[in-house]
Amino acid sequence: MVLDLPETCATLGDYLALFRGKYKKAAKSVLTSTERAGYRVEEIRDLAPHAARLHELYLEVHANADFRPFTLSPDYLPRMSAALGDAFRCVGLSKDGVLAGFVTVVKDGTTAVGYYLGYDRAANETSPLYFRLLYAAVEASLAMGCRRISFGRTALEPKSRLGARPVPLSCWVRHRVPVVNVALRCWLGDIPHDVAPDRSPFREE
Repeated sequence: MVLDLPETCATLGDYLALFRGKYKKAAKSVLTSTERAGYRVEEIRDLAPHAARLHELYLEVHANADFRPFTLSPDYLPRMSAALGDAFRCVGLSKDGVLAGFVTVVKDGTTAVGYYLGYDRAANETSPLYFRLLYAAVEASLAMGCRRISFGRTALEPKSRLGARPVPLSCWVRHRVPVVNVALRCWLGDIPHDVAPDRSPFREE
């Protein structure tokens, strides 16, 4: 799911201004309801002190995924942040000083990749934390100067409401044992995926 943004779009406000009525209303509802519930959005620059909590929140989402080829280690995100520097962003969602969610973004040229995220699933039942994190990813991507955001292949419905659309995906994998490559080709081709809904949240120019 990929979201393309015009050159004139530089802030979250610019992005929301592109929406048609009901989609803009829904977006603003997410922003205001999480704020009124006491949640605050801020960039996490030093991930190391938060490594344990970030991993805990990541596992809450990871455990619910249908396809889990591997599990990140607790030090993975802090090390990615240290290695990528300004090309990596982590935005946290906190309430009363407790981290309740996070989203990470990796910059690749003018494309931002919505990377790993995690959130308190119980808290998400009463406040739209997941949707707020998606908007935080858009805001972080714009701040990094990106014009295209790749949101991955999961949660197609909420991402379509952001204006993201499906694009073909290619995956290049090579195993050191040649015969295994045959099995990998079949296995990867059988990974199930849903069909993205057809949404048009943006106003027509």
